[in-house]
Amino acid sequence: MRADAPSTAAAAARRAVTNIDPELPVFAVRTMEEIAAQSRAMFFRRAVLWLLGAFALAAVVLAAVGVYGTLAYVVSQRTREIGIRVALGARRHAIVRMMLRHGMTPALAGCAVGLVGSLWLAGFLRSLLFGVEPNDIPTLACAIVFLCAVALCACLVPVLRASRVDPVITLRQE
Repeated sequence: MRADAPSTAAAAARRAVTNIDPELPVFAVRTMEEIAAQSRAMFFRRAVLWLLGAFALAAVVLAAVGVYGTLAYVVSQRTREIGIRVALGARRHAIVRMMLRHGMTPALAGCAVGLVGSLWLAGFLRSLLFGVEPNDIPTLACAIVFLCAVALCACLVPVLRASRVDPVITLRQE
């Protein structure tokens, strides 16, 4: 076969179609090698995006576990303080509000820093994304809401458990 056989065949096919119906358009004539090369390139891009998505999901899960673990530990370390406050007459809702404020402040600050960092680094991902902007506000909002909900649970669960403990038992532990 000659090297220009595909282009010759394409020209002959165009002439044959034009002879049958001159109004019928003929476009995007490509060889199978070109189609296969494009398919391989798309497969590579999809594989990279799937891998990037898997790492992003793993990062969100690790962030959620880290936020929960850190905040739950910090709140559980203050069980004695909570017992003393209850013994002195503090109301449960006041204790819960105080501990939520102490726990959620760093979580919200971390979300703000993460948001600024992700918007700043978004330009690096622009070449890999199709149909989605790197600074997609709904996606960023979902991530922030999710991590704040995890932080809220991480604060709320140990605080409610510690606020139900009898202050006498808490004070005797030391």
